[in-house]
Formats: sequence, structure tokens, C-alpha cells
Amino acid sequence: MKRLMPLLFMMSAAFGGTEIRMSGAVVQKTPVSTAVYARKAYHWNQFPDDPEGRHILFVQWPDGLEKPAQLMISRLDGSEPRVLVEAIKAIPHTGVMALWIGEESFVHRGPSNEIVVRESATGKILRTITCGNCGPVSYHPGTGLVLTGSFENGNVWTVDPRTGVTRKILDIGAFSNWKERMGGAVPQNIWHRYWSPKGGRIWVKVQKPEFAFTFSTNGNEVRFFPGPGAHPFWWDNERIYAGGTLFDLDRVQVGPPVARTEKDLCHPGVSPDRRWIAGETWYGSSPLVLSLDYAGAKGTRRHFLLDETTNVDLVWKRRIHVDSSFSRDGRYLYVNWPTESNGIGVFRYDLIDLQRLVAKEDP
Repeated sequence: MKRLMPLLFMMSAAFGGTEIRMSGAVVQKTPVSTAVYARKAYHWNQFPDDPEGRHILFVQWPDGLEKPAQLMISRLDGSEPRVLVEAIKAIPHTGVMALWIGEESFVHRGPSNEIVVRESATGKILRTITCGNCGPVSYHPGTGLVLTGSFENGNVWTVDPRTGVTRKILDIGAFSNWKERMGGAVPQNIWHRYWSPKGGRIWVKVQKPEFAFTFSTNGNEVRFFPGPGAHPFWWDNERIYAGGTLFDLDRVQVGPPVARTEKDLCHPGVSPDRRWIAGETWYGSSPLVLSLDYAGAKGTRRHFLLDETTNVDLVWKRRIHVDSSFSRDGRYLYVNWPTESNGIGVFRYDLIDLQRLVAKEDP
């Protein structure tokens, strides 16, 4: 694997950001929000920009992390910022879990663990939906449904944000082979639920005991994944990416690593074309290193260092993780990143020049 390091850092007054020059390419780093504390909306495994590629949502804490936050919207480069909700309950780790469900609306987790649907132009509440103790959410544009569920009991729900209709699609306690598979362990802390690209299957991550499983949306074909790693995600409809390796739904390794190990990529994000993977170094690391890996169609590999900092207290102690996520067109990377003033900001990396350079070497 060829390792390419940044060769020169220089300030770019025209964009109010930083140019990172690496091996002949320029990656423009632009601050979307450099409020004292800010984080992009909770978009791990989801797109941060709206369907038309015009706006991004984020939260910021103008009076400190213990005070109410503001829910913000801006252009993708941080210009034209507006406050949608003046005082909203948010936590540093996940913000308000805001997700776009269309050009004109989005959903987020409410203060009492309900799902709130808002108009993106004004922040007006369109609908409030309850389904028990709603946990993290994900959205599937093909089905038009939001996926959520309870932290405690493992139930998984779909929510139609346009009608408010909820449906329990899985009761984890009803698995007939649960005790046989898990030795009688009671599932706790259901952390992640994600749609497969076509929406036919759902990935569920259980924290205690640590394992995962997938199931079809009709509730059949449950497949268990003991010890899958911390942050797996769907690579396509038949494969899971975990720990730098591709696995099929029977937990069989089906391909060589497409990037480095998960210990090197704590919260990885993947581009829509599955050529690029971004992520930061493992929990508690200092310096904190943000890197980018390329998996070429011809089997080539490239590794790039995007950023590095020793200002890591807020990232690890307050869990405002980097949470890399690519734009819908794959040209931009959005992250939460420490600022020079000991805060956390939202930043965008323009990868267009770098991607053109790599494409010439691996068309």
C-alpha cells in the first residue's frame, strides 16, 4: 500500500480554510461551523447533505455543552447559516440525530426520545411520533421509512414520517433460538440499526453482550454475527464491512481487506461508490489522525493522511467523535474536528482534486 503524506499546509484566505497539498493534489479544508462547540448532525452511515446537495444540518452550543444547543442549517460550505431551533436538547455524542427525509423536511430525536419531523425551511414541527423509547435512527429513501427502536429491550420499529404510522418489525425477545445462540444472555444496549442498500435486510448491533445480527424486513432469516467489531456497515446487499474486511451474511470472509484494520479506522465512513474509506485512529489515541484510503477497481490501494491533532479531550472524554461521512456525490468528506481554540467544529474536505489525480493512476 502506497502511503502519501501531506507535503505542504498553507492558509487560503479566499475560502477561509486550509489547503492541504498532497502528492500534487489539493484538498481544501473548509470550516462549516467553528462555534465554540459544534457537531454535524448524527450521520454515521447516512448522508449529511440534503437530497439536492444544497444544505447541511448541525448543532452548536453557543453557551457551553451543559446548556441547550441550537439546531442549525447552512449551505454545504458553511455559508448562510440559520438557526432552525433556538434551544434544543442535544448531547455531544449524537447531537439530535437529525436525518434528511427529503429536500423540504428532516427528522430528529426529541427531548423525550420521540421522533420529530420538521420543515427544513423554517424548523416548524410537522409531526411528533412516539414508539416507545426511540433510539438512534436511520432512513431509507426507497421505502421512505425511518428505522428506530429501544435501547433497552431490543425491539425494532419502522416509522413512516409522513403519516406517523409505526410498526414493530422485530421483537428480540421472541427469537426461538436466542438462548441457544447466546448462552441465555439477555440483550442490552441496542446501539445501531441500519438498512441494507435495497432495504430488504436490517443490521442490528448489540453492545451487551457484544454481537450483531441481520434479519429480513419480514422478520425471517435471522443471522448472527458474534464479535463483529465496533462499527460495521453494509458494503452492499450481501456483504458487511467490519474491521477492514468484507464478510458475507454467514460471517465468511469473502474478500481481501479493502482498507486497514478497524483499529486504524475507529468510526469509518465510506463513499457511495465504495472506493474511498475515511476514519480516525482508535479510541483514546493521541495524536488523533484522520486518514483516507482508496480501494481501486484493479486492486490498487492508496493511503492518505488528511489531518492530525493532539487536541483530543473533547473527542474522547465528551465523545464528540469525528464521525466521517461522505456527501451524496462522494466528492466531499464531513467531520467533527478539534479547533485551535480547544473547541470542536464541523469541517468539510474537498476531495475532487485528489480523486481526479488518483483516477488518472487507476482509471
